[in-house]
Amino acid sequence: MLSKLLKYEFKSTCRMFGLVYAVLVLLCLLTGTSDHIFDDMGGDVSVVQVLLLITVLFFCAVILITTVLNIQRFYSGTFREEGYLLHTLPVRPWQILAGKCIPALLWTMASGAVMVFSLLLLLLTSSGISGVDWSEVYDFLAELFSDGQNVATMARGGIMLLAMLLAAILQVYASISLGQLLPAHRTAGAVAVWFGLSVAENWTAALTLQTSVTVENGIVYMRAGIVWYTVFYLVWSAVFWAATQWVLTARLNLE
Repeated sequence: MLSKLLKYEFKSTCRMFGLVYAVLVLLCLLTGTSDHIFDDMGGDVSVVQVLLLITVLFFCAVILITTVLNIQRFYSGTFREEGYLLHTLPVRPWQILAGKCIPALLWTMASGAVMVFSLLLLLLTSSGISGVDWSEVYDFLAELFSDGQNVATMARGGIMLLAMLLAAILQVYASISLGQLLPAHRTAGAVAVWFGLSVAENWTAALTLQTSVTVENGIVYMRAGIVWYTVFYLVWSAVFWAATQWVLTARLNLE
C-alpha cells in the first residue's frame, strides 16, 4: 500500500515541479545567452540586467514553491478533504506519514539539484566567464576527488544534510499535527508549536553539541563533528515522527 501512496503523491506533484524546473532552466539559458544576443543586435544592456534579476527572483521562488507545496500536500492530504478518503483506506499511520515524507524529501533534493544545474548552465552560457581556464578547474576537481579523505568528508556532509532536511520536514509535519489539537486555532497552534520545537531543538543542541563556531586563518571550526550532528538530527527526526504518528493514531480530528 505504501508504494501506491508514493505513486499517487508523485503523480500529483510531478507536473507542478516539472513546470517550475523547466522554467528555471529556460530562464538561466536565456539569461546566460542574452548578453551575446543583445550585443549582436545592439540592444540595451538593461534588458540583460532585468533578465538576471528575474532569474535570481525565480531561484528564490523555487525554494518558496518547494516549501509551500510540500506543506500543502501534507496538510490537505492528511487533515483536510483528501484526508477523509485517505483515512478510509487500509493503511497504517506510518505508511501515511512515509507516503508524504519521502516525496517531500526527494522533491527538496531535486529542487536543490536543479538549482545547482541551472546555475552552472547560467555560468557556462554567459560571456562573463569566457576567460576561465577550464583545464585548471578540471585539475582542481580531479585532485579534490582523488583524495579519499576528501570524498569521505563530502559523503558524511551529504548524509548530514539529508538528516537535517529530514528533521526540518518532519518538524513541520509534527507542528501541523499537534496544531490540530486546537480545533479553533489550528493554524496559530501549528505556528506556535513550530517555534516551540525550534527553541527546544536549539536548546538541546547547545547542551549536547556545544555548538560554537570559531574562525582561524579563514577556516571554520565546529566543536561537534559531522557524525554527531547527523545523529542529533536523526534523533530529532524520530521525535517529530513519533509526535506526528501519535496524533494520526490516537488524536486524529478531521472536523
